[in-house]
Amino acid sequence: MRKKILFLIIFFFILCANYEIYAQSSIEVIPSSIKAPREERSIFTINYRIVIDPYYHPLGTYTSDKGEFLVRGNVIGTVNKPLSVTILSADEIGWVSEHLIIPVAVIERALNRGSNIITYQRIFSNYGYYLTANLTIYITTEAGAEFKIKRIELYFNNKRAEITVPRNFKGLKAYANIRYIGSGLLRGYWEVDGRILSYVNQHLVYAGKITLQTPDIPPLPTYDTGYHIVRFVIENPEFNIPVPEIVYFVTPEEFKQILSLKLISPEKGETVKYLPLKFEWTSLNKSSLYLIQFFDNPEGKPIFSAYTKHPYYNLPEFILKKIFVPEKTYYWKVTGFDQKNNIIGESELWNFIFESPQSYVPGEILIAFKAKKNFSENYAKKLKKLYGFQEITKFFLKSINLRVIIFKSLNKTQNIFEIIKKLEREPEVVFAQPNFIFKTFSDPLRKRQIYNDMLFLDKIHLYYTGKDVKVAVIDTGVDIKHEDLKDRIILYKNFIRGEKYKCEIHGTAVAGIIAASTNGVGIEGVAPEAELLALRACQQINKESPMGKCFTETIARALDEAIQNRVQLINMSFGVFKHDRLISRLIEKGISQGILFVAPIGYERAKEGITFPASHPFVISVGGIDENGNPYPTPEVAEKADILAPAVNVFTTIPNNKYNFLTGTSFSSAYITGLLALAAEKENLSKEKLPSFRGDFCRWEEELLKIHLCKQ
Repeated sequence: MRKKILFLIIFFFILCANYEIYAQSSIEVIPSSIKAPREERSIFTINYRIVIDPYYHPLGTYTSDKGEFLVRGNVIGTVNKPLSVTILSADEIGWVSEHLIIPVAVIERALNRGSNIITYQRIFSNYGYYLTANLTIYITTEAGAEFKIKRIELYFNNKRAEITVPRNFKGLKAYANIRYIGSGLLRGYWEVDGRILSYVNQHLVYAGKITLQTPDIPPLPTYDTGYHIVRFVIENPEFNIPVPEIVYFVTPEEFKQILSLKLISPEKGETVKYLPLKFEWTSLNKSSLYLIQFFDNPEGKPIFSAYTKHPYYNLPEFILKKIFVPEKTYYWKVTGFDQKNNIIGESELWNFIFESPQSYVPGEILIAFKAKKNFSENYAKKLKKLYGFQEITKFFLKSINLRVIIFKSLNKTQNIFEIIKKLEREPEVVFAQPNFIFKTFSDPLRKRQIYNDMLFLDKIHLYYTGKDVKVAVIDTGVDIKHEDLKDRIILYKNFIRGEKYKCEIHGTAVAGIIAASTNGVGIEGVAPEAELLALRACQQINKESPMGKCFTETIARALDEAIQNRVQLINMSFGVFKHDRLISRLIEKGISQGILFVAPIGYERAKEGITFPASHPFVISVGGIDENGNPYPTPEVAEKADILAPAVNVFTTIPNNKYNFLTGTSFSSAYITGLLALAAEKENLSKEKLPSFRGDFCRWEEELLKIHLCKQ
């Protein structure tokens, strides 16, 4: 009997609960949350689903006069557009939608209030009865935003929206330059005169833009004379902007063989100086315009192109610095057009390579002296006079008790290596060397922060966070005000001669990988509670590229600072194909104090071995792997490293509270530094105690951190 009574009571409560669930009036926002990119005006379609229970709310028309953007209850923006929906029966579901525009100003107001979450609220009312709808807006980077097409531009081989070709012309191409945010499946098709030419299904990982082209088979048809309209129609993601059109005209005259256009200089395969360069080719009498195109891959798309009316092109210095890097092979070709914009000539594809710039500062000699109390300045003056020197700077390295003076030879014809040999015979000179130029190893690329999953960081952070471990980042300037780094930096200093401390790309990216805070904003570093010393010993070469250059002088002073501050780890994401005696001494001093040094092996000229300081026997040398675990950049280079870590498409911090995807062994080094910072939280480390890397990164992590991570 008691069981029956208990059953009836439970059944009664279930009925009541279900009545409450299904009987009350409700309003649902679809979707319930969205992601809006920073610095970008966004448009979203928002749907409201309304159910009315006459017991709680009257039937009729519900109206919302406006929508409001809120941060912590404060209004930061308003949408003055009314919405209304009429519901006349309890069985009816009311629907109303709006195209919500989120202005950049609203995003900025939220960020200025320290919030990356906005609530968009609408209140629907009917004779004093109210229903409140809330939409959550997460402010994110363009990479993390929902997949959307921002802009599409179409053009032909001549970089224009119209072109004239003879009948049966071969080689006509149309291109679609698409700008987008987020990542997702791009689905669409090429269309000619309303007929589908070919389909496109491609998963795009955030890069900001992509260029598509019509296929070789089937080609754009040129057998029918007259005008033809080309379109690229996007089916996914939703694209509300009118589809652009481009037009080609096929003339009745038959296609004639395109003339061979001969390239002259630089010669095929030639190594040229990394300086503004003149490209020359033979002239076509009928040609009124030439298009020169440059590629970094013979099968890829152009990285730069330009038009000229002359049979030559002078590559400007600003383009050289922005697009091209030393020690890399590039390809170029030229296409000729007549006055009617017809292609009449085309060259072969030739390659060339920019040679390496000098590995040391021209004319500068670094001389190390024992830091005696009775050191004579007169002796330095004597050297200046004897060798024809000008004193550039001097500094004291307390950690290794050396006084260093950098001189510049005023005789430009002198060989500084011959001078160095003579200087080392001087009784007070410990050693002399060039002021070497090191460089960072990075290229801008894209994808998502997938490596946190590959490295099992969520699980690792249950045991280790790198708390109180001091890590020196010797690099270009780290953005000390970045939202993901400002809580991690305990010291920052500049060592570049004649400059103030500044934030730059490479150092900020490396610091973010190592120790970006766990704060619900942006990314999470490998050791999110480590303490960073941001030591600017390198300078960014130009505004667009993360590439930096460093000097023996600046690196030495930064190393001395780090050693004096008793850090546990020093990350050195730079290198040079020379052995630097002064830097070696500082590394050996740091090792004697229990400091771990980490450096990338680089990614060029495997035949020369690996770069210094990674080549130093006491330094942990790091090579790269891509998302699939393949060695980066090549197996020949990677096999020379002590360990391999993620190098390709690393999502990390860049200046001004932004994020981007970068590639290079510099970032492999940062990952290992971060993991070692985790291990250093609970034990003292040395290179000899580290587990050997046998190709399985997860197993190496398990041995290092002594926790279970890998799948069986």
